[in-house]
Amino acid sequence: MAIAEGWDGSVKLGANAMANINNWKINFVNETIDVSQFGDTQQDREFAYGLRSHTVELSGFYNGSSGQLTMTGYMKKDGTPTATTISFLTTGAKGYKGTVMVESIGIDSNVDGLLSFTLSGKVSGGLSTV
Repeated sequence: MAIAEGWDGSVKLGANAMANINNWKINFVNETIDVSQFGDTQQDREFAYGLRSHTVELSGFYNGSSGQLTMTGYMKKDGTPTATTISFLTTGAKGYKGTVMVESIGIDSNVDGLLSFTLSGKVSGGLSTV
């Protein structure tokens, strides 16, 4: 099994890297559908695979860079929610890419620390490998 070191990962918004991101996560989810029937002689449930989905999370230090500012602008009062192509790269230019619908953005401030930035969303239409 190949090992990918975390320091080589990055996040791109379109073609541009998002600055100051130090953690990202993709959840690969596959629904299961209960297909158990009345009258089966066995007393175990049976399942079939359903639809796939992917959720994404990223976090880092807030700096108002163009990428973070763009994403936050979609969520503000006069902003228009926009599905955005985001790439989650594991090593150099390899990783996953998809259209993300942002569900939440957080900017957090502590008196004794740096401002932090978090984003979570759902992938619309699946992920592709890059």
